[in-house]
Amino acid sequence: MAGLPHRLAVPTLNHQQRVLRLYKKACRSSLDRVVWRNRWQQQRLYIRERFDANKDLEDMDACRKLVELGEEEVRLNMVVEPYIHPDSYGGTRFQRNLPFAIHTLFMTPEEEIWFRDHLHYTQNPRRPTFTRRLMRFCGISYM
Repeated sequence: MAGLPHRLAVPTLNHQQRVLRLYKKACRSSLDRVVWRNRWQQQRLYIRERFDANKDLEDMDACRKLVELGEEEVRLNMVVEPYIHPDSYGGTRFQRNLPFAIHTLFMTPEEEIWFRDHLHYTQNPRRPTFTRRLMRFCGISYM
């Protein structure tokens, strides 16, 4: 056997790919710690500053060492139970058919004006067939 089969071969990453994946992992793990996006932006900017401080290094051994230290730091700072959005896969509301919020069912006056201006001529809301179809869709009886 000349080597591992293609599906078992481990891909080797170049330095740029390792750094990009490290940055992505660091940002995602910080988002698990700080759920609010406005506070997370500050964390992300701090992480970016740390990466930008070392972007001009020429010595590959030092770069490799920094990447390994960064990977270890990300591993140590990972959250045991990451935040999962309720509507995402694994969340508490995933694939539940919850009723819509009442404010999303009605259009604002600006939306009504836009809706009227951008309708196709066959979809005139003043036409009785359109109104009946819309009422049927909303579950309102028209008879």
